[in-house]
Amino acid sequence: MNDNRLTVVGEKEASSILLGTVRSYERKVFSYSAGEVVQEYEVTIKVAVEFKDVSNGRIIWKDDGLVSSARYFAVEMAGQKAQTEQEGRAPAIQFLAKDILTRTVEGW
Repeated sequence: MNDNRLTVVGEKEASSILLGTVRSYERKVFSYSAGEVVQEYEVTIKVAVEFKDVSNGRIIWKDDGLVSSARYFAVEMAGQKAQTEQEGRAPAIQFLAKDILTRTVEGW
């Protein structure tokens, strides 16, 4: 949208549609302290995405297994502030969004 290559419109006006589904979301412990307190988590998100040309129904690109992960500290450590799960997963979501955007505009 920033460079005017894409415009968000209603589905009825769209020339193409981007569909996405979260296939899995997992948060697991990545590290513990010596006292067995969780220090760090890793979040992994897997999505399925399809970019489709509405005029002819052709799928421009599709990937059922886009995956992104991010780690975050649950406690303050070595100059790193503690983060919530929502804050910690943001980099994984941003990476997925950038990957999807790149695949979408490269095809044009």
